[in-house]
Amino acid sequence: MLVDKISPHFDGYSRGDIVVFSPVLREGACTNAISDGVADPTPYIKRVVGEPGDTVALVDGDVYVNRTPIDEPYIHGIATRPLGGGQSWTVPADRLFLMGDNRDHSIDSRSDQIGMICVNDVVGRAWLRYWPLNAIGILPTPTYPNVPPASGPPQTETGWPAPGNSNPRHED
Repeated sequence: MLVDKISPHFDGYSRGDIVVFSPVLREGACTNAISDGVADPTPYIKRVVGEPGDTVALVDGDVYVNRTPIDEPYIHGIATRPLGGGQSWTVPADRLFLMGDNRDHSIDSRSDQIGMICVNDVVGRAWLRYWPLNAIGILPTPTYPNVPPASGPPQTETGWPAPGNSNPRHED
């Protein structure tokens, strides 16, 4: 995997980007010292699902961002389940909500073990796969045109779909 460490300084991370990061946990501000994390210091690679200000929720195995379900063909129909106690998260200004494409075997932002990742703990954006050789190529970045920006009106718990109902409720 080749990682771009330069362009994120000019063009921040976006939903759908595949990023490499240090799997550490920081309590409070992202400038605080590392408080915990994964014992193995090997960097992780995950996909950006939630940007700062976004609300991410898991409903009946689907991922919703800002009350809108996102299409994730890269997970090949695997249901997305919570890893800790939460099923809904609002992403702070200095963090990203990341999930692995192999959801059943991923330690990611759904887990209390690493939670949401500080932007300054991201090493860079993955852009080229060179192994295995039969899969060499530029990594595509999906777009999610139906997801409203995080800067919209604040979302409340009542705005999420009820379990068993895959359509968001519209309130007047």
